[in-house]
Amino acid sequence: MEKKMNDLYRIIAETIDQMIPVEWAEFYFNGEVENGEGGVFFFFKPINVDDYVYSLDIPNKYNINSNEYNQLENRLFKTTNDLKNIFLENGQEPWFSIHYETYL
Repeated sequence: MEKKMNDLYRIIAETIDQMIPVEWAEFYFNGEVENGEGGVFFFFKPINVDDYVYSLDIPNKYNINSNEYNQLENRLFKTTNDLKNIFLENGQEPWFSIHYETYL
């Protein structure tokens, strides 16, 4: 279970990294899943910038193709859902929301 969870946490971090089109110092991820539905979002802080950027603002702020961005967002949600399923399959307490932080 622990290896599968670590793999999914890694995929979440890698996917977020792919979604951020600039160098970043940190991000805060939130995923909400209930019965296979929900949503994912994150805030990130670009290097040498004081303000955080909301993930859903990325396509407009950085002129990113919305279809490509949405594919990554869907992968992020699917991975979050897979993580929840691993918890459930192993008798862990069900959760609705997960928070994940990474700093460089």
